[in-house]
Amino acid sequence: PFINTSGETQCQSLKLEKQTLDLVKEGMKGACSPGGTAYPFFNFSPPVGCKTGTAEYGDPQDKTHAWLTAFAPDEIDTEAQMVVTVLVEGGGEGSAVAAPIAKKVMEAFFHGGQ
Repeated sequence: PFINTSGETQCQSLKLEKQTLDLVKEGMKGACSPGGTAYPFFNFSPPVGCKTGTAEYGDPQDKTHAWLTAFAPDEIDTEAQMVVTVLVEGGGEGSAVAAPIAKKVMEAFFHGGQ
């Protein structure tokens, strides 16, 4: 695993309109809500916004990476306190494999879990 403990980032602004970013965040909130794809985060506190994914690689027969990116809290006009991305190479589906790992990280951060 890779954890950035230096505090340094290499981010740059995408220069998105606030309205566009708000729309993306709303969609990510929906993915972590009942009816969305990230079922491990349904009813999580604080509410989470996320995007699950499954990326094919190599021979397409049963070869997929599982990933999920999540942020919390999911309020539109509030800066996220926690952002996490989990990639499990050859792991399968993001909602079934990466989301439970991300949830454990979020639980540890927000609730002191392990």
